[in-house]
Formats: sequence, structure tokens, C-alpha cells
Amino acid sequence: MNVVRFWTIDAKEDLLPWLRDVGLVRLNTNDLTITGFECIGDREYAQSWYCRIAREGWERRGKPDEGVGHVRA
Repeated sequence: MNVVRFWTIDAKEDLLPWLRDVGLVRLNTNDLTITGFECIGDREYAQSWYCRIAREGWERRGKPDEGVGHVRA
């Protein structure tokens, strides 16, 4: 099973719940869209996530409360 995780730069905590059974819907130079299932408690939710790809050396964009951060694979 494919799993996607997004975590903080220091890898101490997850930014979002894990996405499992992941499929790649679309991939471009600067972004991608994935689908899968998010498990919260005893419930599962079908999700589609649009992700911007961070480049090395890019600075964080947006306000701290917008949830914009770096992605590690």
C-alpha cells in the first residue's frame, strides 16, 4: 500500500494525517494532485490533495496560519 506523509522540516510532527492507498492523478513541473484515504479516528475519508512542489532554497510563502510549508519525500 502506498502512503504519503507531510511533516515539519525537523520531522518531529506530521502536518496532516497520513494519506493511504495513494494514487497520482496529475504531475506537473511545479505541482501534483494525489488521491487516497485519510483515517481519522475510526472513520476513513476519501481525499484529493493538490500539492505545490517546494524547491531547494525557496523560502516559506504565505502567513503562518495558512499551513504553507516544505514537503519532504
